Amino acid sequence: MRSEAARVPAKMKKKMRELQEAIQRTGRPVLATPNDTGSLRHISDTASTIITAQVTVQGPLDILKKAWTKTRGESEEKSVVKLMLEMKVWLEKYQNQARENLQEAQTSQKRCFTRDELLDIRQNTPHNILPVFNYSDVLLDIVAVALFKSFKKRKRGKRAGALVKLRQRSFRTVLPSIHLANLRSLPNKMDELLLLSRTNKDFSNSAALCFTESWLNDAIPDSALNLPGFQLFRADRVVESAGKSRGGGTCFYINERWCTDVTVLKKMCCPDLEAFFINCKPFYSPQEFSSFILAKEDAFRNGDRVLYNWARNTLNKEIRVAKRSYAKKLENQFSSNDPASVWKGLKYITNYKTPSPSTETNQQLAEDLNEFYCRFETASLTPHAPSEHLSIQPLTPPLSPPPALRISEDDVRQIFLKQKKRKAPGPDGVTPACLKTCADQLAFIFSQIFNRSLELCEVPACFKRSTIIPIPKKPKITGLNDYRPVALTSVVMKLFERLVLAYLKNITGPLLDPLQFAYRANRSVDDAVNMGLHFILQHLDKSGTYVRLLFVDFSSAFNTIIPTLLQTKLTQLSVPSSICQWITSFLTDRHQLVKLGKFKSNSRTTSTGASQGCVLSPLLFSLYTNDCTFTDPSVKLLKFTDDTTVIGLIQDGDESAYRQEIEQLAAWCSRNNLELNTLKTVEMIVDFRRNTPAFPLLTIMNSTVPTVASFRFLGTTISQDLKWNTHIDATIKKAQQRLYFLRQLRKFNLPQELLIHFYSAVIESVLCTSITVWFGSATKSDMRRLQRMVRTAERIIGAPLPTLQELYTSRVRKRALKITLDPSHPGHILFDLLPSSPRYRAANTRTARHKNSFFPQAIYLLNS
Repeated sequence: MRSEAARVPAKMKKKMRELQEAIQRTGRPVLATPNDTGSLRHISDTASTIITAQVTVQGPLDILKKAWTKTRGESEEKSVVKLMLEMKVWLEKYQNQARENLQEAQTSQKRCFTRDELLDIRQNTPHNILPVFNYSDVLLDIVAVALFKSFKKRKRGKRAGALVKLRQRSFRTVLPSIHLANLRSLPNKMDELLLLSRTNKDFSNSAALCFTESWLNDAIPDSALNLPGFQLFRADRVVESAGKSRGGGTCFYINERWCTDVTVLKKMCCPDLEAFFINCKPFYSPQEFSSFILAKEDAFRNGDRVLYNWARNTLNKEIRVAKRSYAKKLENQFSSNDPASVWKGLKYITNYKTPSPSTETNQQLAEDLNEFYCRFETASLTPHAPSEHLSIQPLTPPLSPPPALRISEDDVRQIFLKQKKRKAPGPDGVTPACLKTCADQLAFIFSQIFNRSLELCEVPACFKRSTIIPIPKKPKITGLNDYRPVALTSVVMKLFERLVLAYLKNITGPLLDPLQFAYRANRSVDDAVNMGLHFILQHLDKSGTYVRLLFVDFSSAFNTIIPTLLQTKLTQLSVPSSICQWITSFLTDRHQLVKLGKFKSNSRTTSTGASQGCVLSPLLFSLYTNDCTFTDPSVKLLKFTDDTTVIGLIQDGDESAYRQEIEQLAAWCSRNNLELNTLKTVEMIVDFRRNTPAFPLLTIMNSTVPTVASFRFLGTTISQDLKWNTHIDATIKKAQQRLYFLRQLRKFNLPQELLIHFYSAVIESVLCTSITVWFGSATKSDMRRLQRMVRTAERIIGAPLPTLQELYTSRVRKRALKITLDPSHPGHILFDLLPSSPRYRAANTRTARHKNSFFPQAIYLLNS
């Protein structure tokens, strides 16, 4: 049985927990005035709450210390009882004086002090003043607990010392555990390393893994070498410095639980030595590294080599058996037409994943982001002097005539049945799987709800709630603007939006700007880039010409839409008034909050902008900017949603029209509440004349626009010399990294069908991105480099693959046929049929640069 003395700490802990709950419940304010208050120190932790008051010599601390000295030889329980009796006698005298001081404090000016203010009072207050407690009834218990903890006996033997401290600190050993190995190809050992990290506690708890002979190169991405819980730092062999193309390389895996502050100091590579220096600042300072390393080496030499070889061979055999079994499982899934499971298995084998930058998450950042995304709310209330649209008030919802759009029950049923079950639900918790499974039962109900909403020209409040998920735009976050706000809205509302979207497209499609290429049928990113290049190359065929390209960037373009102004523009586009008012209701009084990891911000109400992630938002922005056009034929304005490019076709140095249109664009943005981001807006000049003069800089809103030599425009890197070396280099590097994953699959002996499927989805998609834009103008050397990637994939798979030239030809011909069948396409007029034969008139080109571009090549292929 446990003794009475052993139960004393448990009783004290229970009392301390009660005190801590009372303090948390009341906030524990100390009511005092600066003139009659003593110093106070308040320390809170998980074990106890101690409040120590500095008082006069006759105070409770001195009384209890004397009593403790007299009863040192007695049991702990009896000592505590005597201490409590002594405190009770003193408390009767003290409480009377404390009540008097409290009454005086209540009649004077009251104030609740923070902890920092109380610490300042402590430093500046004499020590002979009694404190005044607002919760003085528990003073006896507080001081008794404090003294019991401070005067209790120190632990001896196995209950004390460094070992006890080590057991109390999880994963903080005296010396860090370090694994050293000469790998001879890290990629080939990844399966073994992953197995060790999951099954071997000593390995997974290692502070650092140091590997030599990693045999890594630029074609192997970091994502393929990921170990859970470790951070990779690598120094690959440089062929130019080492003089050797194979082998070499060093790397470190640093345990994130041991150290996160790691700095790469130096990398050195020469024919005789490869060195890699990093600086680790762990959470504690380890000592005696050298003796620990020597001890590890000695233990390895004294091990049982025969047993080690047997275990290693057995492990490798079991790994091969498991790989064959998993490959057979994937083959069965592929033959049973289950592409989702196959793709999941392929990614699991290769560890292929899209790199996602890690960001900090906290409550304050979530609040700041929500405030940042709503920053245009107050700005939209400020009247813009030149604009008369901003004073328009929302119209009163009409009860008649009936709405222009009527949604049938069958329409709702069909759109419910098309839902993907794996998609995430919105803030209301309604899942797509529920809607798809119960489509027949819910179609009638929701068709009535949708039609009633259209009749009243009002969107229910529950459909306008959204959760904003900030997505980093780039790996390194420097500010709030580096997060893209993606809204997670109600699934039911998204389906409702799709029905309205189809109706809006039928009405506004013929009235849209022909140079707006986003979210329109038979339009793509390639069309926008090819059309812009056609304007440039056709103009540069003339003498004395050059081109100025302005790549405009808007700050949070979707968040700046003013609903009342959009309503007016929709009316001008012949959209029925009931639909216009419904859209205004859809954009106003929206409730949103930001979710950042496990943190959620407070909800805010906004009536400006359209959430990114809503189905209607891209089309509404296109309609909002539809009236932004240029009148001068020498200046073209290409639009792909919020990506806007101004092309100035300059003749004989006359830039007046170009600069005038830029000024009109800035004025239009000011009138329509769009904010030009002058820091990210850049200009590029294309000039092939022999004597190139100094060009005057462009100024927008008192800010000078910088000039760049290349720019990534809609996924394609365009250089000022209109060559594609930079874009092709980036494409080849990306394809080389993905070839590594194909090699990993080959080791599993997967069937060729699966390997070809992976190649088409992961590697060919990279090589053929916007291939109709740049492949025809690529040099022979670049074409050979690209085709070398395809031949490498053929050797890995063991089956023939289509060449890039074949893919380019088929895609150009297919794209050209679609353009010829669409009279609304801006490139349709370039395909002119000859009157006497079913052939197209050849394009008039003066340079090989223009001849090898998309439209001349498309006409040539259609005629061949």
